[in-house]
Amino acid sequence: MDSRLERFCELTLRKRQLKAELDAVQTSLTALDAEIISDLLTPLGAKSLRTSLGTIAIKREIYASAGGEKERLVEALKGHGLDSYVTEGFNSSSISAYAREAIYRLEEENPDLPFDEVLALAFPDDLGEALKISEKFSLQLTAS
Repeated sequence: MDSRLERFCELTLRKRQLKAELDAVQTSLTALDAEIISDLLTPLGAKSLRTSLGTIAIKREIYASAGGEKERLVEALKGHGLDSYVTEGFNSSSISAYAREAIYRLEEENPDLPFDEVLALAFPDDLGEALKISEKFSLQLTAS
């Protein structure tokens, strides 16, 4: 067997192992975050604590999103003069899902049709010109 195939399998299995370890570490860190903030920092009124390994500080992040219907938020933003926060757009994940579905359907119906012709049928005229369709191929290892 080609040594590259063996190496690919070894590295893929190692990557999975490391990911599992990293996931476990992240779970432990998340639990410790909450404990340290509530049990140590908050009672002391401290925003940071110095240890022999470094300084632990509270990092605050604030996020905003629609609290319900997106249209309601759009109207409220406009009503308060915050039009600059309102843009017309699209969701890339949804467009990608639509494109995959259209391409797969046409490929199933026309298995001998070249990919560029499938694209022309799936996305005619200005839609085809406005969309960028990319394909990515990679290897995947499944457990044996």
